[in-house]
Amino acid sequence: MKLRAFSITFLVLFLLLSGCSGSRKFKKNEGFVPRQWSKIAVLPFSGSPHVRLPAAEWLSFRLLDQQHFNITPAALATIELKKKGMTWPQEDVSVQAAQEAGQLLEAQGVIVGTAKIWRTSLTVNYQLDIKLIDTRTGEIVCNTVQPTPFTMTYSDLDRIIACVDRAAKDVLPVLDGLAGKNQHAP
Repeated sequence: MKLRAFSITFLVLFLLLSGCSGSRKFKKNEGFVPRQWSKIAVLPFSGSPHVRLPAAEWLSFRLLDQQHFNITPAALATIELKKKGMTWPQEDVSVQAAQEAGQLLEAQGVIVGTAKIWRTSLTVNYQLDIKLIDTRTGEIVCNTVQPTPFTMTYSDLDRIIACVDRAAKDVLPVLDGLAGKNQHAP
């Protein structure tokens, strides 16, 4: 009887954890060489309305840890784009739209992202998809997809911030590597 209760408890715990974890993905274009990069703009994220803006701002803050490029935070990018007459889409952003926004912001690279939340019968799942794009060529330099890590919190914001923290751990080394290839980084 105890073994059966333990088995059921283990199964329920396994299903809950597997529903929360999802699959983490990271792709990096090793052959990419930046041409005179000095500025990277974090553009406003798309996706679930109540977490997309905090996710973009938190990533902007986390990227300030690197010393190689000037980072334009998402809030400032939004203001500058509005001044220049561009309204930023709130749903999936194309590479072409990201390039255009980056050119308006005079950034050599842009970071776009999507923060998603979806519910199943047992869990609430979160996912953050971030791309670093070269403004000149439209080439995707890196792409990271971060599912919800298991956290002991019920806050949507805490869970998406945990996804951002994991994504920043992928993006920061890429920026360091690009600075080493970049001949004109500040």
